[in-house]
Amino acid sequence: MSSYIPQPYPGKIILFSTSEKPLQVKLDPTQGWGELATGGLLDIQPIPGDHYAILRAPHVQLVAQQLATCLKAGNQ
Repeated sequence: MSSYIPQPYPGKIILFSTSEKPLQVKLDPTQGWGELATGGLLDIQPIPGDHYAILRAPHVQLVAQQLATCLKAGNQ
C-alpha cells in the first residue's frame, strides 16, 4: 500500500469523508482527490466520526447506506 501512487481518473470519484479530521486534512477538504478527479467530478459524502469509527456501528450502517445509494445511482 505504501508504494501505491494514485493516478488521475476521468470519471466520477466518490469520497466518504469523516467529520473528525486531522489538521492536515482540514486544510484540503478533498484530501488530495480533487487533483486526481480530472473530469472535475468529485462527490464528497460526509460521514460522522473519525477514520476508525466509520467502520463500526452505528456509522458503518450509514456508510453502507450511502454506498448503496451511490452504486444504485451509477447503474441508472
